Amino acid sequence: MDTWLLDLNLQGDRIALWMKHPTKITRKLIKYQPTFYVVPKKIGFAETEKILDSHPNVAQVELVQRFHPIQSHRASPVLRVTCDRLSAFSKTWHAIDELEVAEVCNVDFPLIQKWMYETGFFPMAQIKYTAGDTINALELHDSREAIQYEIPDLRRVKLEVGIKTRYAVACEKDPLKWIRIHNGEDIILENMSEHDMLLELTKTIRALDPDVIATENGDNFLFPYLITRASKYGLLNTFTLSRDGIPLQKCLRTFRGSGSYFSYGITYYRPSRQFYLHGRLHIDAGSGSHAFTFQGIPGMVEVARVTLSPLQKVSRITIGQAMTSMQFYKAHQLGILIPQSKTNTAEYFKSGLKLLKSDRGGFIYSPTVGFFENVAENDFSSMYPTIMLTRNISPETVLCTCQDSPYKVPGLGYNVCNKRLGLIPQALELVLTKRKAYKKLAKQDPDKERYSSMEKALKWILVTCFGYTGYRNARFGRIEAHESVTAWARKILLEAARIAEDFDLEIIHGIVDSLWLKGSMEEETYEKFCKAVTAATDIEMQLKGIFKWIVFLPTKAFPTVGALTHYYGVFRDGKIKVRGLELRRHDTPLLIKKAQDEILGVLAKAKNWQQFQNVLPKARKVLQQYIDRVMEWTIDPTELLVTMRISRYPEEYKNHSRQAIAAWQAKRLGMELQPGQMVQYLITNAQAKRPQERVLIAQLLDRTARPYDRHAYRELLERMLENMLLFMNAEKRKHHLFSYKCLLNLSAT
Repeated sequence: MDTWLLDLNLQGDRIALWMKHPTKITRKLIKYQPTFYVVPKKIGFAETEKILDSHPNVAQVELVQRFHPIQSHRASPVLRVTCDRLSAFSKTWHAIDELEVAEVCNVDFPLIQKWMYETGFFPMAQIKYTAGDTINALELHDSREAIQYEIPDLRRVKLEVGIKTRYAVACEKDPLKWIRIHNGEDIILENMSEHDMLLELTKTIRALDPDVIATENGDNFLFPYLITRASKYGLLNTFTLSRDGIPLQKCLRTFRGSGSYFSYGITYYRPSRQFYLHGRLHIDAGSGSHAFTFQGIPGMVEVARVTLSPLQKVSRITIGQAMTSMQFYKAHQLGILIPQSKTNTAEYFKSGLKLLKSDRGGFIYSPTVGFFENVAENDFSSMYPTIMLTRNISPETVLCTCQDSPYKVPGLGYNVCNKRLGLIPQALELVLTKRKAYKKLAKQDPDKERYSSMEKALKWILVTCFGYTGYRNARFGRIEAHESVTAWARKILLEAARIAEDFDLEIIHGIVDSLWLKGSMEEETYEKFCKAVTAATDIEMQLKGIFKWIVFLPTKAFPTVGALTHYYGVFRDGKIKVRGLELRRHDTPLLIKKAQDEILGVLAKAKNWQQFQNVLPKARKVLQQYIDRVMEWTIDPTELLVTMRISRYPEEYKNHSRQAIAAWQAKRLGMELQPGQMVQYLITNAQAKRPQERVLIAQLLDRTARPYDRHAYRELLERMLENMLLFMNAEKRKHHLFSYKCLLNLSAT
């Protein structure tokens, strides 16, 4: 049986299921009468039931047992309400909610996902179906727990357009020039009227019948642009890219807010309008957080199966939303009601001393600045999520009513429930199990790339699960659960450090879940150390590898203090690892990254400190070649573009930073930039008195003869190498850079 659930969408009062067969696509419509739950507050059950029965769109009211709130140890009676039809669901529950006589639960999330939570079906599941339009006509022949499942071959096309415009930035009023459809080879629609071009696009998509339509910025510009052009020629109701012929304009979903959001100190942007096709998957590479789109179709499929989120949604959601969906599904399975707002788990009052003890992160051993040989890197595998699973950390289990529980959070004394496994650990268990399996397959299976993509996609979910427990809007969150995880992490890393002492190993650096150790030349020693730590902590520690040499860099403000995440080194197998250097930064121009990558390749040939010093002249020579090209104007300006994320609207900037100037230039070109979006610019005159002359936005590169600032880019190249040598004292660094700087000064004259 080769039938997969490709996609789902609402179709009136039914759910449209798009089935992928080896040679065709079929659609099946399933009746769905959604349910919600009512918990009486101000009146009794009998009176509440009478009110519910009187509503014209309520088909059935039942008394059932559910857990509410999540902290409850016993299920209590609540009312389950079934709507008579899908289209009346929203207005029905809102009407009940507005009476303010009861709490309404399990309502405010997408109906497509609600159907999957209630039925257990999930995207890309293998299914079997028979005649009929009820759930009984479907059979699930798959499991979310499956590891080596089959993914069908998906036909894909990429859609691009050319626009005739007199301006640097095209707008929706500008006419079409050409349309390119790439499906392995280019199909270009041009030399015809716009009207005919749009009709031909619809015909071509219908003939090619792709499963996936990929775009770049399709949500924010391409699809709105095509709709505007179709409207001009009276094609608004016939222009379609979906399999069921629904007009593209009706595939639009809008979301409240600007689309900008703040996470871990960074402002991100997600378009507030998104286009979800029917029967095809619209994957927009320019939309969303990209956490999952970067992992390709295999990674996205895995996330869709685990989180019960349609594939088109997976390409756009944040990692937190993926985590939330997993929690909601597990709550459905466990009979826990999902409230409309955050569960009442506000932070308990704490004294100043208690706050100092509890409000802390993981443990850190500040790195020793310098060059080290034969250093082993040892990491705990998925430390925080494993702590949550093995220590039963969840909002309802931490500080639960089980006062007699023997389980306490170290250093904080919070009691942890010992009578049930929490919602969060249960939701995480599947992801932890699958990721571990995929890591093994990525090393030994012939299809390594596929399993590597799936493992990395799941890693993103695990990375956020800890932080999400303390997120202010998390439906099931609690700050004490967040604090409990870090408390356990501190204890576990200290235990690992103690065991390292038993093995006569020296700690060079340690950060939360990793230790860099020195003291043995033998890999076997570190393998034994990892096994001892795993046995003592119940969390797997792995040897990542032994560095031939590694450099730990200092902070710029304090040259003797090690920077936690600024280092580079070479493993014994020749693999280079870099953290915190220009090569890893998103704002670094491509030319600087290429130069540093080449320099690291030269340095990687060294086996020890003496050889490192010996190859430095070769590294300097590599850099000199890049400097020469910059000074001779032979660099393509696109390799010099700096990419920056704007943190506010252009008009809100108070200074003349380069990104602020670029944002203003974009605004003047008619671009409606939102906080979290990226701008690219070329440095044209870093020292110019007039701010607008200092940089040039990328969209103006082909419309001006303004050259790049050679001296600014030379300085960036110089600084890049100097940053790599900051571990040396000033005298040594001067010795290695002095002759090189003289050469640079000569080349500048």
